[in-house]
Amino acid sequence: MRAFVTLISGLGLWGAQPVTLRAESPEAGEVAEDLRLSESARNKAQALGLYYKGLLLEAALKIPEQIECYQEVLRLDPANAALAMETANLCAAYGRFEEAGDLLEKNLLLNPGNPEAHLNLSRFCDTYANGDAAMRKRALTLAEEALEAFPRDPDVCQYLTELLLERGMKEEARQVFEDTVAVAEPLEEAPFWLRMAEIARKVLSNERDRVNGLYEKALKFAGDDLEVSKSVGDYFSTTRQYPKAGAIYETLITAHPDALDVRERLVHVLRTLGEKDRALAVLEGLVAIDPLNENTRQLLAEFYQARGESEKAIIEFEHILRMKDGKVEDYEQLADQMIEADLLDGAELLLVRARLRYPDSPILSHKLAIVLSYLNRPTEALAQWDKTTELAERHDNDLLSSEYYHYYGAAAEAAKEYDRAADYFRKAIDLVRQSDDESGAAKSLNNLGYMWLEQNINIEAAGELIQRAIALEPDLPDYIDSLGWFHFRGGRFEEALAQLLKAEQLLSEPDPVVLDHIGQTYHELGRNEDAVRYFKRALELAPESAEIQARMETIEAQSAPVSEPTQSSPAAAEAAEKPKEKAA
Repeated sequence: MRAFVTLISGLGLWGAQPVTLRAESPEAGEVAEDLRLSESARNKAQALGLYYKGLLLEAALKIPEQIECYQEVLRLDPANAALAMETANLCAAYGRFEEAGDLLEKNLLLNPGNPEAHLNLSRFCDTYANGDAAMRKRALTLAEEALEAFPRDPDVCQYLTELLLERGMKEEARQVFEDTVAVAEPLEEAPFWLRMAEIARKVLSNERDRVNGLYEKALKFAGDDLEVSKSVGDYFSTTRQYPKAGAIYETLITAHPDALDVRERLVHVLRTLGEKDRALAVLEGLVAIDPLNENTRQLLAEFYQARGESEKAIIEFEHILRMKDGKVEDYEQLADQMIEADLLDGAELLLVRARLRYPDSPILSHKLAIVLSYLNRPTEALAQWDKTTELAERHDNDLLSSEYYHYYGAAAEAAKEYDRAADYFRKAIDLVRQSDDESGAAKSLNNLGYMWLEQNINIEAAGELIQRAIALEPDLPDYIDSLGWFHFRGGRFEEALAQLLKAEQLLSEPDPVVLDHIGQTYHELGRNEDAVRYFKRALELAPESAEIQARMETIEAQSAPVSEPTQSSPAAAEAAEKPKEKAA
């Protein structure tokens, strides 16, 4: 309501002494002497009523009538500079520029001791000059006259410096600032020096030490003024002078222990300074003091998450969800964030608890099945996929998409339920066929074909599926690797090597499975040095693979030079007698 508060504060109607009613009542139509308002009070009461009427006219988009109403208010309350400016802007919006200017000129004549009246007329001249050099000059002159009349007023100093800076008059703006500081030097008022420091950031943008000094002067005189002290701390924080900001915030916390927002500021500073343990201690204290603050708990949860304390992070995230009356989608979103951050144990714990609250949610059940798959617990994962399918068939049939059945098949394959896996991969392929875009079937075609190759069954059918996948999505290294393995299973080792090397070139980063396949192929081609080289590379990426390790050791033993009998160790002799191992 813009000028409403200013108007009310100037009317003097609030805080008046209580009126004592006389015991005897006046005759009807008469006002008791004790209840009569003075003429000044009547004018102000009438002005307040007219202003409220003006607000109603504004809401009804009756702007000309609103202007007339405000002009009547100004006749009753001529000292109201804020309403004068608002009325002038309304007049200007309707093209009544001369009327607006006259109104502000009159307000200034009636209020020569009010700096706002001076600045209002200057602003009007500057805003509506439209290239008129005389009006622009008048705007500057009015501002300069205001500074001469009110040399210690920070509003006037700020307005004039900004006006000069907008016009490219940097040196003149600096001089105005310096003159104001010189005149006000004896002042010990923290708000004044805070304002001057804020002005200095614009006028003395390259003189940080000088700006710092003004903020420190404001802090010196701040005493118990918490807001001024916070503003000074915030300046040092936003300008990355974190040690100074931290010292101010810690002093404020000692003096104002209930100022929780200062503690939040200190957490940010400590984090930036790398003092994570101290930051965490402050944050934990904040949560203990104000456990219902959602933002603080969110920050604490992120702290725990970054430190790898997933269980503590989960507890905080769950508190947040309870405060928000967390819905299924909130738990789903949080689980996704945790999966993305590789906090799989925490994600499992969250989803188990979430399912206690929403036991019929197929979405949460599905998310838990995915997490169990990532945790390499195939039997549990498949059982969860089964539960999810049952829930989805009852509550959310849209979940049962081609992609869903693809990963359902992958879970069954991981659990060594190969027949079920084949059924789910086929289901995924069939669902894609029912749409117009068959490219979505490629990964299921590849997975089914590769699964059969790994089982060493349906070799030709597997090759057909893999080639269909490649036709849909050419040059994917996974599919090219599968094609190479198809040739390997068929005994076409030269063709296998060509495809596998192509797959390696297409990879964005090395894959131990592809490297192992190349190693096995080189071995079948009698190139054991190359085979061992690739096995070693594979083991660098998958050092836990006993199968690759065994293959490499077998080949190294077979390739070792035969020594004289007198120099052979029993172990070497035994290794030399072993038959050549077939590649798996």
